Amino acid sequence: MKLNPRKLMALSLTGFLSSLIVHFLTLTNLYLVSNYVILLLTIGILIVWLQSSENIKWIGGEDAEANPWTKTFNLCPEWLKYATIFLIVYGIMNFIVSADFKPQKGLFDFSVSRQKVRGISGIWMAFYSFGLVAAYARKKLEGAHSNE
Repeated sequence: MKLNPRKLMALSLTGFLSSLIVHFLTLTNLYLVSNYVILLLTIGILIVWLQSSENIKWIGGEDAEANPWTKTFNLCPEWLKYATIFLIVYGIMNFIVSADFKPQKGLFDFSVSRQKVRGISGIWMAFYSFGLVAAYARKKLEGAHSNE
């Protein structure tokens, strides 16, 4: 699936806001999220990540010396760069804090507890935020190339 930067921004923003709502619900014990929403948000981060990684390769271009991640972050606004870095750190810390190492029943436990959703929703926010960064950087770079 090939998404142009505008569609990737829309998908990333929708996913980010949805994961923020889910995260808020789990933090306030108002957990009412179905497994279908969890599945959709997880599939969404896979789509966003695949397209974002393609955008990062495109942004890096032929310049083997430049770091495409640094170039991508330098093309986006400062507030978005720092918000994404914060969300990445927060997502990792939130995942660690909410990890549950108690023994589960049986080999596989497919029940999704509030604690599990809390842990993964921080990761969703980080991925969707990075999707915004990659889409914004590509859109800005494409705009610069079209003006030449």
